[in-house]
Amino acid sequence: MRPVLAAAAVLVIGLVGGFVLRGTGHEEAGRPIAARLIGTDGRPVGEVLVSPFDLDGRFVSDALRERTIAYDARELRRIAVRIGVAGGPSKVRPILGALRGGTLTTLVTDEPTAEAVLALDATGAAP
Repeated sequence: MRPVLAAAAVLVIGLVGGFVLRGTGHEEAGRPIAARLIGTDGRPVGEVLVSPFDLDGRFVSDALRERTIAYDARELRRIAVRIGVAGGPSKVRPILGALRGGTLTTLVTDEPTAEAVLALDATGAAP
């Protein structure tokens, strides 16, 4: 997988966050599944490529990274065009975190979600 992504010029990413895994004892709303199962440093708002990140886009779970067999999300900046696709109220914080952290170069979303992301950013919201 690594050679393919290393040569990629464009990557489309689906942002995850704001959902609840019911019936597992890990039902803390607003925390990504991987973050709840493994634990993190900081307050994750979303995840990309099984890598939780906070509202400022910092990846916050080295313990999870060490257990994951996947492309390392910290290496995403090597890909020139990173398109994020997400929408709806539960994706506002993950989108803002991904934008603040430079995970995305382009965002595909709906107008109400975009307006909510801009409004949250304008408040100077911190993780």
